[in-house]
Amino acid sequence: MRYLWRFRASLWPGLTVTALLLGFTGLLLQTLAHRSGDLTLLPSDPHILSLLKFTLFQASLSTLLSILIGLLLAWSLAHQPRFRGRGLLVSLLASSLVLPSLIIAFGIITVLGNHGWLNQFIELVTGHTMGSFVYGLGGILVAHVYLNASFAAISLLRAFESIPIEKYRLAKSLGLTPWQRFRTVEWLAIRGSIPSIAATIFLLCFSSFAIVLLLGGSPAYNTLEVAIYEAVRIDFDLPRALQLAWIQLTISAVLLLASSRLRTGLSNLKNTTVFPWHDSRGWQRTQQVIIALMGVLYLLPILAVVSDGVSADLLQIVTRPLFLRSLAFSLAIATLSALLTLLFALALADAQRNFGSPFRIPHGIFSRLMRIAITFSGSVYLAIP
Repeated sequence: MRYLWRFRASLWPGLTVTALLLGFTGLLLQTLAHRSGDLTLLPSDPHILSLLKFTLFQASLSTLLSILIGLLLAWSLAHQPRFRGRGLLVSLLASSLVLPSLIIAFGIITVLGNHGWLNQFIELVTGHTMGSFVYGLGGILVAHVYLNASFAAISLLRAFESIPIEKYRLAKSLGLTPWQRFRTVEWLAIRGSIPSIAATIFLLCFSSFAIVLLLGGSPAYNTLEVAIYEAVRIDFDLPRALQLAWIQLTISAVLLLASSRLRTGLSNLKNTTVFPWHDSRGWQRTQQVIIALMGVLYLLPILAVVSDGVSADLLQIVTRPLFLRSLAFSLAIATLSALLTLLFALALADAQRNFGSPFRIPHGIFSRLMRIAITFSGSVYLAIP
């Protein structure tokens, strides 16, 4: 009886949270359907079709670039486990998803804008500037890759670190080249994580708002999220905003349901043993250049924001009563939100492990559906504009 009570106690909190989240989503859909009336879900307006095509295109391209750059950086960090500042760099990369996207966009403008650091340096050296590509598709891709490539790198680095050292020793004993070692040992370990990481990045880029609003430069580079904002805020065209919201919500929900069946394939092992070989000097130099280049490119926008903040009479700003009240309110909201989020996440994870283990609940259609429902409820915020 004590075991049964413990089993129920690990199951019902997560199911309750799942029901609350899915119930809220259902209520939102019902309200949206009631307000939209007879609006059709299929886009027939050429402008809406162009919005949808560009949204899907920039999200796909941003995801592809983020995965490729993140994979290169994760591979380099995994093969350079000891260098000064590695822990700090990994910590900074891990904080990418919590960086304010609007502030990072301003930092990218400071570095790559018309009068940015890069153009000033090129003008100083050559007497000419390269212009600005920060507004439009180029700027959107740079900002998305900046925020998401670091997330991909940290996630894939965990996959590299979960490879047992015995596999590397076997690769060494067989005399495999670095490319053969990557193809036969490392790629097999990380490929299971890539689809779930890519799905998360795609949904983040698909629903991007602040970056597209600031760096889009023109209506030609608007996404569905920005178009919803403009339809409500500027044109006050509520039927159009509701139709756009329906389209985005439907596409995001389908992608989210598909990605909820993906698994990362990571184990709890972490490879902390020194690799049983020494790569050639050329490979080591390549890894070091990748780490140095990515580190500099990642730190420049942050340094630009810090520099602008220090030069803006920071002491006077932080001593204002309005700033102090805003800071106290922000800390209170963040603390309570973090506590509730952790409690909900623990409840969802505890319930999901019951449906994922055949020793607790036998595998079947019911357990698969419940596992998908729990995963979907935990990520539904990515689908709702």
